[in-house]
Amino acid sequence: MIRLLRLYWFFFFQAEDGIRDLVRSRGLGDVYKRQASIKKDWLLYSQFTDDTGPVPTQFVLEDEVVTFEEKSKSLKEFDPMFDVDVIKFKEMAVFSKKVHRSEKKNISGYVTYMTCDGAKCLPPADVNFNLNY
Repeated sequence: MIRLLRLYWFFFFQAEDGIRDLVRSRGLGDVYKRQASIKKDWLLYSQFTDDTGPVPTQFVLEDEVVTFEEKSKSLKEFDPMFDVDVIKFKEMAVFSKKVHRSEKKNISGYVTYMTCDGAKCLPPADVNFNLNY
């Protein structure tokens, strides 16, 4: 039987980046979902964008890089700032991952992401989080 986890991650991003200040994620059973609201004119890059361009979003759990499923609509288009095709999100990005539980009651990790607004890009940022159940 899948046990319901009441889990909410709250964390704050850099004030000037295009990701809204408050992002909320939750876990139900062993599936963890992360949703990012993206401010108008800003972009968040997919985990699968070409790494010769902007820094792709990357999730790390317990010191291991993991791939989350991208649930929201992404756009693939040529970006003249990077001179490469990129995969990006506008307005909202939703990621989910099935995580296998261990004996541990706490799983730590972080997400690395980069945002641009068409005129400028901010350096990649890391945001730490803990999953408690």
